[in-house]
Formats: sequence, structure tokens, C-alpha cells
Amino acid sequence: MLLVISAMLNETGPFDPHAVTLKAFGGWLYLTVMGTTVTFAAYTWLLRRVPTKLVATYAFVNPVVAVVLGWAILGERLAGSVLLGAVLVIGSVIGVLLTSDSNNADPTSSNAAGEEQWRSLDEKRRWGSTYGHSAGAGKHNVRREVAALAHRLEGR
Repeated sequence: MLLVISAMLNETGPFDPHAVTLKAFGGWLYLTVMGTTVTFAAYTWLLRRVPTKLVATYAFVNPVVAVVLGWAILGERLAGSVLLGAVLVIGSVIGVLLTSDSNNADPTSSNAAGEEQWRSLDEKRRWGSTYGHSAGAGKHNVRREVAALAHRLEGR
């Protein structure tokens, strides 16, 4: 999408594909595969197996891991403010994890109900509608049911 927009805005002028080094291409490929595909697959896999509160902490910890890897691998300098930020992030994540409630403790109890609800929604989508209405009305009702399901799961 961004490449198309760049081309429409004529921002591709000085780019020479032959000037791209193997190291630069390898870095781009690694970020594309590991930073997007593998990470998203791991995230969705975790969402099905552990409490959402635990999975959500990845967004806070990722920058800290990136800073530490930059320091360890690339020899980047760690400023005091960065270290203080890392300590605050890690402390906050620990605080979130220590204040877990009993509703989030067992992912299988809420997950089973959620999977059953999603199965029935998928079945309704296959028929193109819900409650015998047109396909457009069916999509609206499915959205309403998804919102209701999300609200019920939040309350657990």
C-alpha cells in the first residue's frame, strides 16, 4: 500500500534497486518475516492459550528488548533516561501481572465460551445472514453480536 502511494506521489525517483546491498536486503527480509509474520503468529497463538492481560504486556516489553539488543549487539549507548524508562516499563508490567484477577486466571473457561460463540457466528456468516434477513442486515447483526461478545468477555 505504501509503495503504491509513494509511486502516486512520485517519490520513487532516485531509488536504484542495484544499489541495495545484500546486508540491507537481508535486514529488510528479516524485519518483514520475523518482525511481522512470525511475531503476529506467536501473538495470536498466545491469545488462545494465556490470559489476555499477560499477552498485552508484549507491547510494553518489546521496546525494552529492542534497546537491550541494540546495546548488546550493536554497541549502542544507553542513556540514563533510557534505563529509567526501561525500569519503569518493567516495573509496570510486573505490577499488571501481580494484580491479576481470578477471571483472567484460567484462559480455558472464557475461551471455551468465546470459541462456541465464534463458531455460531461463523455458521451465520456462511449462510450470508442472521435471523433470515438480507446479507447486509446479517452483517450488521453479526457486528452487533461480536460487540456484545467482546463486552461480555471484558466483564469476566
